[in-house]
Parts: sequence; structure tokens; C-alpha cells
Amino acid sequence: MSIVPVLAHLGALDSYEININPNEVEDVFTISLRHVCAERNRGYTRYRYQGCYAYTLPVFLHAKYKVWGLSAVMIDAVLCLLFPGEYRSSLRGARPRNDR
Repeated sequence: MSIVPVLAHLGALDSYEININPNEVEDVFTISLRHVCAERNRGYTRYRYQGCYAYTLPVFLHAKYKVWGLSAVMIDAVLCLLFPGEYRSSLRGARPRNDR
């Protein structure tokens, strides 16, 4: 599987002009860069495997939405590249632990 993230400035979006496949997409929303960069809107989720914490992934919070998984990992990486002096990944210094 190949994943190609695309970063673009689209300008103002009108949600009525976006055609989604309801079998694949439940909702469409936007989040500003300012919002995802704010530390209060970010967190992380730690995943366990065989009783141990195996890995940690970022989560971005926006009202009723949570951006997580591969989408959040890509956003986190892009923000680190775009704003190296301003954006601090919530994963820096977070290391998997052997907590049970």
C-alpha cells in the first residue's frame, strides 16, 4: 500500500460543494493550522500489545472530532517540518514503557 500525503492551501471551502461517498465518509470538517499547533488541542494515545505499551501516536482534538491514527501521524510529522521552532510534537520524549 502506498500513501501520498498532499499539503495544499485551498482557500475558503464551501461544504456544500464537496461531494463525498456516504459509504466511505461520514462527515467532512476542517481544522486550522493554528488550532492543531495549540498544545491544548493535542494529545497522544498509547497502545498496548501483549500487556505492554507498544507504541504511542498523536491525537488532534477538534470539538466532537478526534484526528488519530495514520492521519494524525502524518499531520504531526508535517507540522514538525513546517514549524520546527514553534511546533513541538506531543511525542517528543514519549517512549514506550513496560507498564502493565
